[in-house]
Amino acid sequence: MDAKKDIRPVTYLKSHAASLLSQINESQRPVYITQKGETRAVLQDPKSYEQMRSAIGLLKLIAWVKRTFVLIMLRARIRSLPTWRPVCDSGLNPVSKAKSFAVEWAKSADQDLMRIVEYIANDSTVDALAALERIKNQAEALKKFPERGRIVPELASQGIYAYREKVVTPWRLIYRVEVERVYVLTVVDSRRNLEDVLLERLVVTL
Repeated sequence: MDAKKDIRPVTYLKSHAASLLSQINESQRPVYITQKGETRAVLQDPKSYEQMRSAIGLLKLIAWVKRTFVLIMLRARIRSLPTWRPVCDSGLNPVSKAKSFAVEWAKSADQDLMRIVEYIANDSTVDALAALERIKNQAEALKKFPERGRIVPELASQGIYAYREKVVTPWRLIYRVEVERVYVLTVVDSRRNLEDVLLERLVVTL
């Protein structure tokens, strides 16, 4: 940048518009227009402007391709989770004393996880991947100690004690333990009012 030529006050623009435009097109360098010592505008020749727009468009395309690729990978990871289809029963099954429990995901929990990942990926695919790994790791930890999770208080207040939760800030991993299996039922934002959502999803639909 040539400070003497590439930085001009607005008064210079008013009185030397033609010569300033000629300078910009010949040098293909932008000129910064100042007012009271602060930059207020930037003048640029058409060719450089179009090149800049093309470069920005290419960067956006690269970012979109990268995000799409990561989302495909994340979806594949979520789909690889062991799935569970609910079977209606009339009561609770006893919890086994097995050394290791199988952790299975309900379709609703898969969908919750995908929504979380896609929302975060809008800002950062790296953070989305990290969030997915955090939630998956906490779910896998239930293989050893599923009863360490607290009973969901919103349901306990209604006399329902079959459901537990694991907090993975800011989410709540809601699950149910039966015999030698842990069924992950939903992943919800802990900042939301959960009572109505949980009662509808975990009680009415099961």
